[in-house]
Amino acid sequence: YIFITFPNKEYTDCSTWFKIYLPATTWTKVENVDTGIKISWTAVKDAAGYVIYRRAWNLVDADWTTFERWNNTTELTWIDTDVYAGTRYQYGIKAYFARRLDPIANQMIGGNVGDNYNLGLVGPLKTTMRITTRTLNSVEPGSRKMTVKWSGSSVFEGYQIQYATDAKFTQNVNTVTIGDKKTYEKTISGLKSGTTYYVRVRSYGIFEKNTYYGSWSNVMNTKVK
Repeated sequence: YIFITFPNKEYTDCSTWFKIYLPATTWTKVENVDTGIKISWTAVKDAAGYVIYRRAWNLVDADWTTFERWNNTTELTWIDTDVYAGTRYQYGIKAYFARRLDPIANQMIGGNVGDNYNLGLVGPLKTTMRITTRTLNSVEPGSRKMTVKWSGSSVFEGYQIQYATDAKFTQNVNTVTIGDKKTYEKTISGLKSGTTYYVRVRSYGIFEKNTYYGSWSNVMNTKVK
């Protein structure tokens, strides 16, 4: 709201309303975690809070749902726990203005928060599939090999096994992809005798040629014979 006063006294004071749109929210990540789908974004300058929109992408004519609204700018991550395995979800975020007192007109402008969240611009839409976390059941050592067993799921396309020589998976990292969703164990050969390997597993799903990954399982380790 801008109050304009003309210097020429022959004119009376006048005022006008116009909209200022906040810039679009910038996304940083959309990922599967143990409890649901975690989304995170960067702060928008001058925003009072954010609105999260969600729709189930693979449901016909699914409407957008306003899933969460915060009257603050300190929370820049959120976990959607109301999700179903194998379903693909799409998210959008808007920033909104806060109500404030106009010092000249001595009245609140901007309406209430609920009416003004749409003053922001939607950032790039992000899509992911809900992939539940697997459980690594056992890692059995053998002669220059190990056998990995995990809890399977027929909902997804397959699995990935990742193993490394350190618990943080930064050294000698290798990934084995298994394209059969009914396979729940794998023997990995060609390993170094006397070496300790750390192992984890995750599921992946494919929708319209896009691959989506679940979060990694618990980590187990074994010393190869």
